[in-house]
Amino acid sequence: MMALSDSPQHPSVFSFREWADICRGLDFSDRQKQVVGLLLQGHKIIGVAAALDISPDTVRAHLRRVYPKLGISDRLGLMMCCVREFRRLYPLNTDSPFV
Repeated sequence: MMALSDSPQHPSVFSFREWADICRGLDFSDRQKQVVGLLLQGHKIIGVAAALDISPDTVRAHLRRVYPKLGISDRLGLMMCCVREFRRLYPLNTDSPFV
């Protein structure tokens, strides 16, 4: 299986700095950052568990703590929260003709 060191510590759509800012804004613990980051990279729960050397039930337990904190109930909501936080932190330049 994949090792955590084989994949980035953050979803590839965000830079390291952006991901750190998003996690700080959403109040994720270090382990929650890892779990959420791997999920947003497209890994399934079993892959996240293998990468972090924890059980799939432990991954689910982390998600059970994250979801209510963000007022969501699934991974799609989690992704949307991360994108919303990114857009809050890094608003688009509304003067741009490309917006």
